[in-house]
Amino acid sequence: DGDRVVVDLLPPPPETQSASGASAPAPARPPVNGTAHVQLVEGANDTQVAVTWPAPARAAAFRRGEAIWVLFDAAGSIDLTGVARAGRRHRDMEVVRGDGVIGLRIPAPPDMLVSAVASDNSWTFTLSARAGQGDVAALERQVAADGRGSLIAHFQRDGVVRWINDPEIGDRIAVALFGGPAKGINTRRATVEAEVSPTAHGAVVEAHADGVTVTLANGDLTVTRGAGLIAQ
Repeated sequence: DGDRVVVDLLPPPPETQSASGASAPAPARPPVNGTAHVQLVEGANDTQVAVTWPAPARAAAFRRGEAIWVLFDAAGSIDLTGVARAGRRHRDMEVVRGDGVIGLRIPAPPDMLVSAVASDNSWTFTLSARAGQGDVAALERQVAADGRGSLIAHFQRDGVVRWINDPEIGDRIAVALFGGPAKGINTRRATVEAEVSPTAHGAVVEAHADGVTVTLANGDLTVTRGAGLIAQ
């Protein structure tokens, strides 16, 4: 840096990796900042939840437990003004927050599915018994030469991994957030130490053991552990 030498001792962000002999990776895109506005429209058989940010935000959408989750790579706030008056089915939706991630947890019946559509700065999530399915990221289990196993989802796009607590279950989950169009995981894959669950968009990982890592590099989401994952 000019006539100075700077030594960076901090670890790289999870979405980057070292590259020997290659150019330095691009800096990670920061979370969107500002206030998101929510519009809720209930039809006879579905509910549409539109969330608009000041700038395009990466997102994830999935069911977990008794609720639908829609999360964003954002550090601002979500304005729910008027939402309770607009709907009769989802008045008890709540805002959930993590480190660099914020979103909505929407209690919903077990047969309720979610689909996602991105448009400019907005995401529209449709909650319905017959929600549409977007593109699918291939999910596989790989075993390296040293015997360590990993679960790898091939999203083939830029994204970010964030962690957030589940206020109902009480555990901590990793969420991979991406821009549109919607691309999720259509099957559950689990090992003794971790589980990757189905999503409408993005990915969600439950860690069942200490030392589980969730990283994103070159469009691939990798879930592993120091000694590898043990297949069930």
